[in-house]
This record gives sequence, C-alpha cells and structure tokens, in this order.
Amino acid sequence: MIQRLFVPNVTATDLTGAKRVRAKAPMDSTMGDFIQELLPRLRLPSQDSAGRALTYHARVNRLGRHAHSSEVVSSVLVENDQITLHPNVDAGGVW
Repeated sequence: MIQRLFVPNVTATDLTGAKRVRAKAPMDSTMGDFIQELLPRLRLPSQDSAGRALTYHARVNRLGRHAHSSEVVSSVLVENDQITLHPNVDAGGVW
C-alpha cells in the first residue's frame, strides 16, 4: 500500500477571496509551516503598516473552525479542502 505524502488540491484564499492558489499540503507538516509556505504564493504582506510582523491563521471551511498552527496537516486537511488565510488582529494597543 502506498502512503500519501501530501494532501492534494487544497485551495487557499485570502480574507477577501480575491487571491486564490491551489496547493498540495505535506502530510507531516504543521499548519503553521504550511501557512508560511502559502503567504508568498498569495502575495500576502508579512508586516503591517507599522512594520510589525503579521501572524496568519487558517480557517478550514469544511470544519467551520480555525486550525491551530501546531496541528499536523494530516489531522486537519483532506483532499479538496478550502482554507482562508487571515492575519491575527490585536484590538487595542499600548500607547
């Protein structure tokens, strides 16, 4: 029996849905690592307007929840899944 190394045909979009890519996700990768691989392909910014690093999260549409960055791809994604990437937003701030 051949064991798959990737979850095929994962569609990733930005929050607006305007940017979209298809990818194959490494089964043994963490969701955090997979998200980092997708950011340049989606041409999403790595910093906010003040120059602070942005952290992105993925919402798995099929599950109706966000995947934790430490979760393993094989435990979260299945073939033809759709995920939406969005930056973490911290409300408020220190003045």
